[in-house]
Amino acid sequence: MSSALVAGVACLFGVGLLSVVARHTPPTGTPYLPVQPWRALVWIALIPAYVGWGYAVAFRRHEGVSLGVALKLAIAIQAFPLIGPILFSGDVRAYGPFGRSSHPYDPPNVTADPYGPLWTLISRPIGYLSSPTFGFRLLAFASVLAICVIAARLSSSPALAVMTVGWNPLVAIHFSGGGHNDALMMALAVGAVLLAERGRTEWAGAAWAASVLVKLPVAPFYVLTMIRERRRGRGLGVRGAALMTALTVIACLPFFGVNWIHLPAVLSWNEHRRWSLGMSGWLGDLGLSSSHVTQICRALEASLVVVFAWRAARDRLRLGLAASLITIVSPKFNPWCALWALAFTAIDAKDKWGRMLVIVITGVALSDILTTVLDG
Repeated sequence: MSSALVAGVACLFGVGLLSVVARHTPPTGTPYLPVQPWRALVWIALIPAYVGWGYAVAFRRHEGVSLGVALKLAIAIQAFPLIGPILFSGDVRAYGPFGRSSHPYDPPNVTADPYGPLWTLISRPIGYLSSPTFGFRLLAFASVLAICVIAARLSSSPALAVMTVGWNPLVAIHFSGGGHNDALMMALAVGAVLLAERGRTEWAGAAWAASVLVKLPVAPFYVLTMIRERRRGRGLGVRGAALMTALTVIACLPFFGVNWIHLPAVLSWNEHRRWSLGMSGWLGDLGLSSSHVTQICRALEASLVVVFAWRAARDRLRLGLAASLITIVSPKFNPWCALWALAFTAIDAKDKWGRMLVIVITGVALSDILTTVLDG
C-alpha cells in the first residue's frame, strides 16, 4: 500500500470516527460538542486525519493513487458527516428562513452573514423541505464533489487536486457537516475557470456572475481572472455575466422585489463586528478599535488584489496563493472560508506556496475546533 493511500485511509478514519461519535452521543451547546468523556475522541479523530491529509498534499504523495481511487476516497470522506448532526456551526439553520423571508436584506432582520440574491432564491425551495438543513448539507456535499471533479480536469496532477479538497477533514466537517454555501460559490467559480479554459467565454462569464450572486467575497477573484483573460487575448464574458445578473434580478422580483439593494448596508454593519478568529480578534486583542481593524484589513486586501492583478497582467496568476493571503488578512476568518484557497490551489498543481498556506490555514481552523472541545 502506497504512503498516499495510507494517508487517505487516515483521513477517512478520522472523519468517520468523528461522524460516528457525533451521531451516537448527545450534543451539548452550539456549535456541536459531544458530552464527556467522548470529547477526547474528537482529538483522536481529527489529528490523524489532518496529518494524513497534510502529508499527502505537502509532499505531493499522489504517486501510486489513481484518480479513480482518489475520487472514491473523497466521496467516502465527504459523505461520512451526513450520517450525523450539524457540526460546529449553526449557520445552515438560517438559510431556510432567510430564503423564505419577503424582506431578507433589511439590516435589523439579518443576524448572520448576508448572502447574494441568487443564494436567497436557491434557499427558498430548500427552506420548504421537511428537513431543510439536511437539504443544504446535501447541496454542499454535491458542490464539494463537483469542485473535486472540475479541479481534476484543470490540474496537471488530477489525483493531487482531488486529495487537496476531497480528502480535507475541515471541508468534510463544514460542508457535509455544516452545509455552508461557500461550496456552491466555489463550484461555480472553478467551473467558470474550466469554461474559460475550454473557450466557452460567455458561459464562463455567466458562471462567474452566478458565483458572485451566491456570495460576494468571490468577486475579487473574478476581477483577477478577467485581467488574465485580457492578457491572453480572450473575451471577458461580459454579456454572459450581464445576462445571468439580469435573470437573477428578474427572478427575485416576485419573492423579495429589490430588497437586496440593502446588501451593501448589511455588509458594512457586519464588517464592524468583532470575531474571535481572524484579524478582527487578533488585532482587537492589541487594543485596536473595530473601525481601525476594518480599515487595516481592507487596505491589506486591496493591496493584495493590486499585487496579484499586476502579476496576472504580466505573467501568471496564482489564484490559490491570492485566496490564501486574502483569507488570512480578512477581518473575520470563518473556517469554512478555507475552501476558497483550497479550491483555487487544487486547480494549479504548480502553486506550491498556495499549497503550503492552505495546509497552515486548515491547521489553524482545526486547532480552533480542538481548543473549543478542550475548553468546552
